[in-house]
Amino acid sequence: MLATSPKNKDDLLRRIAAARSALFVMQAFPSPASVDTSIQDVFDPHIGRQLQMSTPIRVIDPPPMEDTFKAFSSLLDGMEQVAHLAGCNKLATWKVRADVL
Repeated sequence: MLATSPKNKDDLLRRIAAARSALFVMQAFPSPASVDTSIQDVFDPHIGRQLQMSTPIRVIDPPPMEDTFKAFSSLLDGMEQVAHLAGCNKLATWKVRADVL
C-alpha cells in the first residue's frame, strides 16, 4: 500500500480504499490452514545448530484470522483518520475533527 509515498490526501485515501478492498477479499476467500506443515520444517537444522541460545525457541501460535482481520481493519481506520486530518493546518482543528471522525 505504501511502497511509495502518497502524493496527497486523495492519493492516500485511494490507497487505503484499495487496501480495504483487498482485506475484504481475504476475508471472503481465506486460505485453508495447512495442518501437515510444522514450524520446524522451515528452519535449516545446520543453521539452528550454529545459533548460540541458552533456551529453546518458543513456539508462538498466531492469533485467529478474525482477530488479524479486525486488527488490520482498525489500522486502516486509523490511517483514514490521519489522511482526513492531514488537510488541517491548525492543531486545534485536529482535536475537533478527530472527535467528529
